Amino acid sequence: MNMDANFFEEYQKQLNQWQQKFFDSWFENIPSIDNQFNLSDSLDKTLSFQQSVVQTALKNQKIAIDLTMEAQEKLWDNYFELLRKTASMKTEEEKAA
Repeated sequence: MNMDANFFEEYQKQLNQWQQKFFDSWFENIPSIDNQFNLSDSLDKTLSFQQSVVQTALKNQKIAIDLTMEAQEKLWDNYFELLRKTASMKTEEEKAA
C-alpha cells in the first residue's frame, strides 16, 4: 500500500510540474499575441466591412425601388392607353352604327 501512495504522490507531483510548465509557456506567449493583435486596426476593418455591407444593401434597395417604380409607371401607362383605345373603338363603332 505504501508503494501505491508513493506512486500516486509522484504522479501528482509530475502532473503539477507539467501543468506549471504548460501555463508558464502559455503566459510567456500571451504578450507576443497581444502585440500581433491590434485592436484599433481590427475595429477599423470591422467598421469598414459593416459600412460596405450597409452601402451595398442601400444600393440594392434603391435599385429594387427604381425597378418597382418603373414597372408601376409602365403598368399605369398601359392601363390608360388601353382605356383610350377601348373608348375610341366604342366611339368609332357608334359612328359606324
